[in-house]
Amino acid sequence: MPVPSLHVTLAFLGSVPHSRLPQLQRIAREQAKARAQDMPFCLTLETLVHWPRQQILCVAAIEDPGGVHALAAALRDATVAAGFRPDLKSFRAHVTVARKVARFARAPALRPVVWRFADFALLESRTEESGAVYSVIESYSLVKTEKAHE
Repeated sequence: MPVPSLHVTLAFLGSVPHSRLPQLQRIAREQAKARAQDMPFCLTLETLVHWPRQQILCVAAIEDPGGVHALAAALRDATVAAGFRPDLKSFRAHVTVARKVARFARAPALRPVVWRFADFALLESRTEESGAVYSVIESYSLVKTEKAHE
């Protein structure tokens, strides 16, 4: 995966009509405001995982001390309540690092990677010959305003 494409998906919605984007943006703004905290959110990505059915290799977080699961659940619940159809599988914080990995012998030990983030974004995903291309539609701060400028 190209470095600019690395991300953690908090809520996957699939195809959404353009006319519904303002509603999604409102939901995202509301959830960002409700979940804002003094410091950036933090995930420790520490294990390499192969998901054979999806044929992806990812780095996953084992624990969630920073409330990322709660943020993902809140986004999922708010989008369901608004009539969207997000993926309802349990959230598992991960970053996909390779696609089309049919077999993987054994996961080597990894040095943990701490991923801090102070915002999240509503993304558009397009599939091109080179793979998935992500474009930011709008970003939402997760750090309380007075702390964001320090």
